[in-house]
Amino acid sequence: MDAMAMAFTPAISTDCLNSNSQRLPHRISSPLISPILTPITTASSSTTSLASAKILPFAYAGFSGALLYKATKATTQAESIVLLAVSALSFLNFSASDNAKLKSAKLAYQSKTKPASAGKEKQLRQAALTWRKAVRVKIIGQFLGLARMVIAKESVGVMRGAAILMASSMMYFITGAGRSNHDHDGNWKPLSANTVTGVLIINAILCGAALVAASASLDSTKLNVAARIYAAGAIVGSLEGIPQFIKAIIKK
Repeated sequence: MDAMAMAFTPAISTDCLNSNSQRLPHRISSPLISPILTPITTASSSTTSLASAKILPFAYAGFSGALLYKATKATTQAESIVLLAVSALSFLNFSASDNAKLKSAKLAYQSKTKPASAGKEKQLRQAALTWRKAVRVKIIGQFLGLARMVIAKESVGVMRGAAILMASSMMYFITGAGRSNHDHDGNWKPLSANTVTGVLIINAILCGAALVAASASLDSTKLNVAARIYAAGAIVGSLEGIPQFIKAIIKK
């Protein structure tokens, strides 16, 4: 848990302590408090466990397989190509890149920076905190989008899930991922404003295409065009993730 403030304890005389020792509750050892502290401690270490156990690649691989299977059962070509494209995106891009980002956020927060109140140290700490938050937003949003696509019973639900996927990427940058970007070693490496703007525009176009597809009739030209635009963007993202995907496999 992040330390939000420092507690200052005034000096207390020994006599005062002795006279009140019988009235002071043993808070840490209390059977009522201990069960509460245990889950809090467990929750605070969830991010560390997630990175060390490498759960993300397996989770994204699972989503990829489910979407691939769903594509074989799709009722329309538009739905099928979107499912196939996102399946590739989840497996080739998200699985390696998000795991690397999560490890980077862990290093930046736990190893590279310490709590500070002023100066360069404070800037580094704030950048690490923002980076950690942005990475979490991205991963949670993508999980929601992928899950929505998997459980969808109709093409509309698939396209809405695809829109959530791109919206999560937009929120990733809106919450500060560009200016707080860190490399794989947890070092602060901000992205240029032009790079962030360009990625946001592309994600906005793809998100809009998915929403248009979700609102179109099943046999309309609008659906097919919007689905192809979205699928093309997802495929490009998949191809961009291949080098890092191969690097991750070699390291194993």
